[in-house]
Amino acid sequence: MTAEETHQTSEPPSAPETPNTPPILVDPQRARVVARQIATTLREKSLPNVFRIVLYCGEEQAWAWLDKTQEIEAQGGMMTRNGKRRRTAGGVYFQVAKHHLYHHNKALFRFVFRPNLNQQVGKKKRPTATAPTTPAPQIGWPQRGKLIEQARTQIPRGRATTVKVTLIGKLGKTIEKPQFTLAMMSNVPRLDTMPKGLPIPDKVPATQYIIYIGAKQWRKVREAVTNPDDMVIIEGTQFWDQEYESIAVFASNITTKLTQQALRESHEA
Repeated sequence: MTAEETHQTSEPPSAPETPNTPPILVDPQRARVVARQIATTLREKSLPNVFRIVLYCGEEQAWAWLDKTQEIEAQGGMMTRNGKRRRTAGGVYFQVAKHHLYHHNKALFRFVFRPNLNQQVGKKKRPTATAPTTPAPQIGWPQRGKLIEQARTQIPRGRATTVKVTLIGKLGKTIEKPQFTLAMMSNVPRLDTMPKGLPIPDKVPATQYIIYIGAKQWRKVREAVTNPDDMVIIEGTQFWDQEYESIAVFASNITTKLTQQALRESHEA
């Protein structure tokens, strides 16, 4: 089941004040707001990095890199350098920003992504001796049952107070009714996107989503979703629909990438 939980992120630091500090392009208070919006969209916990991008690269550029990230994610994502797994959305965002800065402004690249180097130029780190460790045995997907049974006996059990889902992609055929519109989407997560160390199954089945969109919400995007170059973004509450073996999603907000882009441009105008 694909669920997006609200992550709390640490407050970004104030803009650093050093002789080599590049010019600030966005008011720090505004930069914090934009950084939180971008970090929440990416489900990225490293808010200080996003904050520095907005502060020193500009709000327009920060949003443009988010658009590029979402395009890459929609096309299958980006692999890590060793090719063993898919990067997180935040990892893709930082990689897009790093690639641009490295080829256009290496000084800004170092300042944004390696802030410690600005204060430790010429300092050498002393190597620390570490004791050799024996790697723990890998737990496979078939062995998860024993762990689940152990977790079920724990009291008190964990309780999620907020669970949200975000669907980004293309809608298939829609069924319009006076009160709401019904649509379906499916997703097959790639095995190489899963974090290292997790018990990975040999095969992951497709997850089916049945989406219920209120009439008012649907009117906002009805024309936009017909654009083949656009992608819908749906946020909502989910639950397992046992009868149809699908995840039911009640949309609380729906928009499209191009709609968001146009809105940002109108605010900047």
